Amino acid sequence: MSINGRTSRILLQNNGQTARRLQGAAKVCSVFFLTSITKNRQKAKPLRGDGKIFQNMPPNH
Repeated sequence: MSINGRTSRILLQNNGQTARRLQGAAKVCSVFFLTSITKNRQKAKPLRGDGKIFQNMPPNH
């Protein structure tokens, strides 16, 4: 029990740190992703659906 509690606490701390890093990275990636979609919208119409997925995603992802 003590080992499980310790590892779960460490995992929770690590998850919090990585989540914050991923949050910043996701914002940058989504900006690049959405701009690339708007640029290539006329060329590749199927990509319009991917933009909607990004908009509907919760803010912490």
